[in-house]
Amino acid sequence: MKYIHYIVIILVGGFTTLCSWIYIKRANFDYNTQGKFLSPEDGVVYNEQAKEIYGFLALFGLILMGIIVNRLIKKAKKKEKKNANKTSPRIDT
Repeated sequence: MKYIHYIVIILVGGFTTLCSWIYIKRANFDYNTQGKFLSPEDGVVYNEQAKEIYGFLALFGLILMGIIVNRLIKKAKKKEKKNANKTSPRIDT
């Protein structure tokens, strides 16, 4: 349970990297007037509308990673502050 955040960050990071790579790859295609690109190597027709979907998924992944990393930082600071309070000597007056 302790490492679940790190596993999620790795999975979301991989998903975000994949979506970003696909978005950049498809943004460089030379689409025709109908918004389609025929890849002669793959024999696949790519639609221009799918490009934006991959961009939105990559953006969503970046935002999600930012939220998770922010939670981890806050949790670490809270834990560090809690440990600092435990180890500091009290002076009673």
